[in-house]
Amino acid sequence: MTPNTRHLPQDSVPVFDAGSIAQGILTAYGFLPIEITPLGGYTNRNFLLTDKDDNRFVLRIPRSRRSSTSQESERHVLAGLEADGYSLVPRIYPPSNPQPDHWQLSYWLPGVIEGLWWQQCSPGKVAQIFTELARLHDRMDCIPALNNPAAKKQAIPADTQTPSITAIADATERAPILPTAPSPALQSTPVGRYVADSWPVFLRQVQRIEADMEQEFQLSKAAKQWIHGDIQLENLLFENERFSGFLDFERVRWDARIKDIIFSAFRVCREGATDEPFRYDPQRFALAIGSYRKAAPDLPAPFFRDYDSRWKSIFCLDQAMVYLENAFDGTWQLVEGIGFLPCYNEVLNYRCAE
Repeated sequence: MTPNTRHLPQDSVPVFDAGSIAQGILTAYGFLPIEITPLGGYTNRNFLLTDKDDNRFVLRIPRSRRSSTSQESERHVLAGLEADGYSLVPRIYPPSNPQPDHWQLSYWLPGVIEGLWWQQCSPGKVAQIFTELARLHDRMDCIPALNNPAAKKQAIPADTQTPSITAIADATERAPILPTAPSPALQSTPVGRYVADSWPVFLRQVQRIEADMEQEFQLSKAAKQWIHGDIQLENLLFENERFSGFLDFERVRWDARIKDIIFSAFRVCREGATDEPFRYDPQRFALAIGSYRKAAPDLPAPFFRDYDSRWKSIFCLDQAMVYLENAFDGTWQLVEGIGFLPCYNEVLNYRCAE
């Protein structure tokens, strides 16, 4: 299933070159693929490779350069899960020589993606996803932190010419750094210009949301562990109606487990790809949370409340930051219908009626 890529600048959509991919695989991994099939992707390009013995692999080629900490974190977590015998995640195929441009090759996981990020799966599959997510979190909790799992914030110089956002995906539980002025790259689209015009309000609302969440839940003191960070339908596999795998650990990070549970429920239960106010299916959401808590009954109950008044806003902030991070570095464009505006506007309108 190939996702819509209209959020990508036209000059950044790469040309599919089977010859260069085949040569890169031969050089880095020591075999020549006989079939290469594009699988699509948002920030990355993904390909299904088949060798002469009909073994299948998935190649991920990043469109933008990831931080070394992010790459190391993903390798660390996937290696830990493999060592623990957990089979529902990608298993990395080790290169025999340095791989070009941070390529990552993994063994193919059986199954199909049930839908795109705005679509719905059946209630039975929602229950399966969150029952298995509890098991995945238990396994990830056994993986030790890296030596420096949380990079410290660095101040942005006042004379910075090109504002940037510290990636959420840099394996830290800390909030991303937001510049006082938006990137000039946003001026290329109407949505980007809307963000630039409302940026001061957005910054104030970010502080307000984070302060309210900390006062209400004290998330900074919550126990930390490795979390997936991007559970949504396009990163989940099913085979013969049964859950068969978690994909895409690129945003794995050291953070509070409770955030991954509730954020994942919002992603899986989100409704529609319109730019109308953010909405989700409350019945599926309750089923997701209930299925998880049934599989992991010892989690602190006080976290599981105030979904609409508090959690929805911090989730929308997290999602808006993913889009902004990619827009600021030119990887994505902010346009209509990609899921950004409902989240961004949820932040802008936080507690405005009070």
